[in-house]
Amino acid sequence: MQSLYTIYNEYGLGIDRLENEIRSEIFTIIIIAVSNLMITYNIVVSYYERNKYKLYIKKLFGYSAISRNILLILSLVLVNTISITIAASIISVKTNIAIFGLLILFVEIVIAILLDRIISNSSFSKIIKGEH
Repeated sequence: MQSLYTIYNEYGLGIDRLENEIRSEIFTIIIIAVSNLMITYNIVVSYYERNKYKLYIKKLFGYSAISRNILLILSLVLVNTISITIAASIISVKTNIAIFGLLILFVEIVIAILLDRIISNSSFSKIIKGEH
């Protein structure tokens, strides 16, 4: 009977260790996702600050948000593609990483488009008033 108890105890400790590793990996993924979104916000704001006059003129001439910001979107896609490729080459579960990476890329593009509307409206009103 004592050997049966040690087997259960050994596997119980192994299960507990794996659960702790899963919690730490989930925490790490959350931190990486939040930092990725903060970086995206900073990239979008910097892009608008640097190109505000050119973007304003393109908006006046009726360019769509995607055609005005194609360089921004391509840079977001490139940065995320590189990070997804690196993560997929390191981790053995490639399909889950690729799906998660594409989800993050989609969320970033949606956030970039929303920030486009918010920042462009406030920036363009300041340009018209002559505050910039």
